[in-house]
Parts: sequence; C-alpha cells; structure tokens
Amino acid sequence: MRRFPAFDPPEYVNWRPDPQLVREFAETWMRDAARRGTVLPLPLSRLLDLYAGVGTFGIINADLFEEVILVEQFPPALKDAQRNAQHNQINNITSYLREAKQLQKISLRQPFVIMDPPRSGMEEKTIQQLKKLEPEV
Repeated sequence: MRRFPAFDPPEYVNWRPDPQLVREFAETWMRDAARRGTVLPLPLSRLLDLYAGVGTFGIINADLFEEVILVEQFPPALKDAQRNAQHNQINNITSYLREAKQLQKISLRQPFVIMDPPRSGMEEKTIQQLKKLEPEV
C-alpha cells in the first residue's frame, strides 16, 4: 500500500485526514471486493471521484486506476485537490470544476464511482446522470 506523505489542510476548513484511517479505508475496499469474488485486474480503467473536495478518496486510490477523474464544484477545494495530487506525485488525475449534476459534460463510460455527497444528498439529476454512465461499482 502506498503511503501518502500529507494532505495539506485547506485554509477554509479545520481538519486533516488521518493516515491510519486512509490506510484502513483502502484495505477494507480491497477486502470487500475480494469477499464478493470481484477480481480486480490492476490497474483498473477509471475512477470517478464525485464531490471530490480536496481529492482525498481519488488520491488514495489513484495507484489502482489508469485514470482518476475528480469532480468538484467549490473552486478552492478543487485547487487544493490539484495541489495535494502534485504534492503526492500523482500524475493520473484529471479534475473538473462543475456541479455533480453536470456529468453529461464529461466523456465517461463505465467508471468505478466513489462519492462523498453533501449532507443534503444527491440531486435526482445527478442520480440519473450516474445511471447513464453504467458504473462498474
């Protein structure tokens, strides 16, 4: 498992990802796939990190995918995601500044999807756009 040196905390929030929690998340994700009998040929095609924030989930999984696509609507968060990717020497990330419900503007087909939606939840339009992508997970 790759160890990530750091995620710089953004100025607009007061938090820092816990490295142990990040490691446990990645290990659990892989164990869960193995338990379901899912064979994961590495690297996988592409990961869509929806509501990407500062890129935590996309970055910690980047070495498992050929391409990681971050979608975030808050400009300072996306800027921090790009900085965190650079800081961690992750080169397979593409980022998009847009609302999640604008997925039709991104050329994607059957990505793995990971998301951390806002407390208010996902809009119906976002759910419909996700269905059209025919995600693998």
